[in-house]
Amino acid sequence: MPRDEIPDRLKDFENGLEKIFGAGTKFLEILIMKRLYEMMEPKRRIMKWNDDKEFKFIDYVKATEQSFCKKKRKL
Repeated sequence: MPRDEIPDRLKDFENGLEKIFGAGTKFLEILIMKRLYEMMEPKRRIMKWNDDKEFKFIDYVKATEQSFCKKKRKL
Protein backbone atom coordinates (compact mmCIF):
# COMPACT_ATOMS: atom_id res chain seq x y z
CA MET A 1 0.00 0.00 0.00
CA PRO A 2 1.38 3.45 -0.83
CA ARG A 3 2.44 5.41 2.22
CA ASP A 4 0.03 8.28 1.53
CA GLU A 5 -2.94 5.87 1.64
CA ILE A 6 -2.21 4.61 5.15
CA PRO A 7 -4.26 7.28 7.00
CA ASP A 8 -7.34 6.40 4.95
CA ARG A 9 -6.79 2.64 5.20
CA LEU A 10 -5.71 2.10 8.80
CA LYS A 11 -7.44 -1.26 9.14
CA ASP A 12 -5.75 -2.56 5.98
CA PHE A 13 -2.43 -1.25 7.28
CA GLU A 14 -2.96 -2.97 10.63
CA ASN A 15 -3.93 -6.22 8.88
CA GLY A 16 -0.81 -6.00 6.69
CA LEU A 17 1.38 -5.57 9.75
CA GLU A 18 -0.30 -8.59 11.31
CA LYS A 19 0.35 -10.74 8.22
CA ILE A 20 4.00 -9.72 8.07
CA PHE A 21 4.97 -9.56 11.75
CA GLY A 22 2.40 -11.72 13.51
CA ALA A 23 2.69 -11.38 17.28
CA GLY A 24 5.28 -8.61 16.85
CA THR A 25 2.58 -6.34 15.42
CA LYS A 26 1.49 -5.05 18.84
CA PHE A 27 5.07 -3.98 19.58
CA LEU A 28 5.27 -2.10 16.27
CA GLU A 29 1.89 -0.44 16.88
CA ILE A 30 3.08 0.74 20.29
CA LEU A 31 6.24 2.17 18.74
CA ILE A 32 4.16 4.02 16.12
CA MET A 33 1.78 5.39 18.77
CA LYS A 34 4.66 6.52 20.99
CA ARG A 35 6.29 8.27 18.03
CA LEU A 36 3.03 10.07 17.18
CA TYR A 37 2.74 11.12 20.82
CA GLU A 38 6.31 12.45 20.86
CA MET A 39 5.75 14.41 17.64
CA MET A 40 2.82 16.33 19.08
CA GLU A 41 3.35 19.57 20.95
CA PRO A 42 2.89 18.95 24.68
CA LYS A 43 -0.26 21.07 24.86
CA ARG A 44 -1.81 19.19 21.89
CA ARG A 45 -1.31 15.69 23.26
CA ILE A 46 -4.68 14.05 23.29
CA MET A 47 -3.91 11.22 25.65
CA LYS A 48 -1.40 11.01 28.44
CA TRP A 49 0.93 8.16 27.54
CA ASN A 50 0.84 5.41 30.12
CA ASP A 51 2.79 2.20 29.58
CA ASP A 52 0.30 0.34 31.79
CA LYS A 53 -2.72 1.34 29.68
CA GLU A 54 -3.66 -0.55 26.53
CA PHE A 55 -4.29 1.76 23.58
CA LYS A 56 -6.08 0.54 20.47
CA PHE A 57 -3.95 1.42 17.46
CA ILE A 58 -6.66 2.61 15.08
CA ASP A 59 -8.48 4.64 17.77
CA TYR A 60 -5.24 6.31 18.86
CA VAL A 61 -4.20 7.20 15.30
CA LYS A 62 -7.65 8.62 14.50
CA ALA A 63 -7.69 10.69 17.70
CA THR A 64 -4.22 12.01 16.87
CA GLU A 65 -5.37 12.90 13.36
CA GLN A 66 -8.36 14.81 14.76
CA SER A 67 -6.07 16.74 17.08
CA PHE A 68 -3.80 17.71 14.18
CA CYS A 69 -6.82 18.77 12.08
CA LYS A 70 -8.09 21.01 14.90
CA LYS A 71 -4.67 22.63 15.13
CA LYS A 72 -4.57 23.32 11.36
CA ARG A 73 -8.04 24.90 11.44
CA LYS A 74 -6.94 27.29 14.18
CA LEU A 75 -3.94 28.44 12.11
